[in-house]
Amino acid sequence: MNENQEEINKHFHKDAFNRSFKQLLDVIQHVNPKHQLEIIIIKGHILVEQKLWEYIEKKVPNIAPLKNANLGFRQIFPFANALTNQSHLNFLWPCIKKLDWLRNKLAHKLESHSSAFLEPATNDFINTTKSCLKDRHFFSQSESLNNQVVFCILAIHNLLDDEINPPSTGLRIGSL
Repeated sequence: MNENQEEINKHFHKDAFNRSFKQLLDVIQHVNPKHQLEIIIIKGHILVEQKLWEYIEKKVPNIAPLKNANLGFRQIFPFANALTNQSHLNFLWPCIKKLDWLRNKLAHKLESHSSAFLEPATNDFINTTKSCLKDRHFFSQSESLNNQVVFCILAIHNLLDDEINPPSTGLRIGSL
């Protein structure tokens, strides 16, 4: 590898690192592992919903009618999925669907706040996300439940952001 190529590679990795670090800060300001688990899940769901809207805005030439329709997550999630013709994103949709299921249980069922429900349901989301992301991200088994949920939300957020704002280098944050 010549000197120019080494310099280019350094810049590419630095750019990807800076984007990844900025995204981490953006997510952590809203879903901090020190928050209650319910708050992390609800705010994480909002962050993912915002990313889905950004994705739709990038793909749809005239977004105004959709924005004015006051669509919720139930409508935009399948719409975003339908806009995707790239198989490399197919693994992500089950993770988002499981997060939506978990958030809905928290928002609409009083008994869902009990640890007897919340812990197993949250572990189900984490395990689904780990399974879907496989080799794309490193998960530590020793992390707290809150940390694992934040990490799952961050991974989903980053992968969606890579689709919305592809790195100019061709290097995807989710693949680091």
